[in-house]
Amino acid sequence: NELTLTFAQHLREKEGADARLDRAIAQHGDGSLAKKLRILRKRVQGQREGGVEVCDAMPSPGMLSMNTRVYCPVCMAMSPEMVRCTVCRNVGYCSSAHREADAARHNFWCFGCEGR
Repeated sequence: NELTLTFAQHLREKEGADARLDRAIAQHGDGSLAKKLRILRKRVQGQREGGVEVCDAMPSPGMLSMNTRVYCPVCMAMSPEMVRCTVCRNVGYCSSAHREADAARHNFWCFGCEGR
């Protein structure tokens, strides 16, 4: 959406996001944080498709919007006590049942998937 594009442009032009992300990636080597930073750098640069391989063994399911920190991705409900993914703590669900229902899709995008 346009607000996201405007924000990404601000990060690149006013905050020096590319250089900051490059330094952070160099600092964290090949760990899971560096993988997240590489993906973030691609998103800030406006790349929305391809080039991001988290796990080669699985086909790519659809990504979620950024609102999954606030809304349950299964039913779009808000909850004061979100049940978070125990690996990334990024996505919140209204219940454990919805976390389990979304596990197959989320596990692809969740970092740390090498051991799954």
